[in-house]
Amino acid sequence: IYEINDELFYIDIYTNDPNDEFINSQLLINYLVKLKIDLTIDREQFFSFYKTKSTEDNLQLANFEEFQQNYSFENCLSWLTKDKSLQKLLLDTLYTKNIDLLYLFRFFIQDINQQLELHKCSTPLNVYHHHLITNEQIEQLQNSVKKLISINTFFLTTFEREKALTALQQTSNLQKILFEIYADPSIEGVTPFADITSLSSSKKQSQILFMLGSIFRIEDIYRQGEFWICEM
Repeated sequence: IYEINDELFYIDIYTNDPNDEFINSQLLINYLVKLKIDLTIDREQFFSFYKTKSTEDNLQLANFEEFQQNYSFENCLSWLTKDKSLQKLLLDTLYTKNIDLLYLFRFFIQDINQQLELHKCSTPLNVYHHHLITNEQIEQLQNSVKKLISINTFFLTTFEREKALTALQQTSNLQKILFEIYADPSIEGVTPFADITSLSSSKKQSQILFMLGSIFRIEDIYRQGEFWICEM
């Protein structure tokens, strides 16, 4: 879980425009979470789609077959954290906002949301997330201090700051950034976040997962040696 993440880092910044991407993303996520589903039919539709994406790779095909046989509401968080092909497929779908594909993912998104609600944190906490991002994204964050941002993917963090910092020491052309997050579950309307360490595929490190579309306020961003610190 502490591998450097150079996948797409997809955020929207709140503006006063009622038609901006921030509002649209929140509406879309809210729709997917509340949409009524037929569990049997919806899962079969997704399995069929996932299989077509897995047939050219034997490892992915094996993952798909295990997913089809063993997936359940109770182990959805484990699948989110261990299946790299599923992660990439979901991330690409969220980035492109492909409505048809997001519709296929709806049962999975709802399962994760419900698990986070069941196990959500009840007290404030400080957590950390490391990432590799572009210079343009650094500039975007610098221009967003004191503004609200929406992180439009499932956001996995840790209690262990030093491990996150160690992971950031790897060499890359991208910018290393550590997000330092203070999260308070008592804030009205906050999306759920939970300590999923005991529920995920890896129990070696602490894992605190924030729901898709979680909103944060950027307090500050500054350079510290080889990496950036973003306080939220």
